[in-house]
Amino acid sequence: MKSRIKYISSLCNVLLIATLITTISACNKCKDVECDNEGICEKGICECTERFTDDFCSLQRQPKSITMTRVQISDVEFYVNREWDEDGSRPDVQLGIQKGRDVFLSFISNERFDNSPSSEFTFEDELKFDVANQSETYRFSLLDYDDGSYQEIFWCTANLYHSSNGLPDVFEYEYDAGVKLKVWLEYEF
Repeated sequence: MKSRIKYISSLCNVLLIATLITTISACNKCKDVECDNEGICEKGICECTERFTDDFCSLQRQPKSITMTRVQISDVEFYVNREWDEDGSRPDVQLGIQKGRDVFLSFISNERFDNSPSSEFTFEDELKFDVANQSETYRFSLLDYDDGSYQEIFWCTANLYHSSNGLPDVFEYEYDAGVKLKVWLEYEF
């Protein structure tokens, strides 16, 4: 009877030690694994966020679509703070977006800042604008609307996506004249 208890006790100890070794080795599988771009190591394998792929989450996935949800153009005092209209008033500012080499504007905002003295303009109402060709350059224009036509106040261009830009939620760029462009983006994978 004592030998049977001793045998069962030894067997339990062996099983306990085997379980501990398995658990420790499973924990150690992530010891030398470094996952990039906020990936998390699980049992030695990187679990990537939806924006990245490969063994260590180092390759950016190409999104199915990109949507601009907000555009801000700031520090445009030089362009805006002057007379634009015959009555000496300031411009009635709207946003225009032109795709690539298109001749016509692809988008004109519904939002308008009338007789605006501002140097910062943020457009977001009804701005769901899909980036159709992800590698295309887009032209962002501040427009003055008068008498049924538009006059361009300021313009800048930007390529919002490339295969290694990290898929930012906010694309930011500062131009030579100090003018800043910020574009808020949503991605679908």
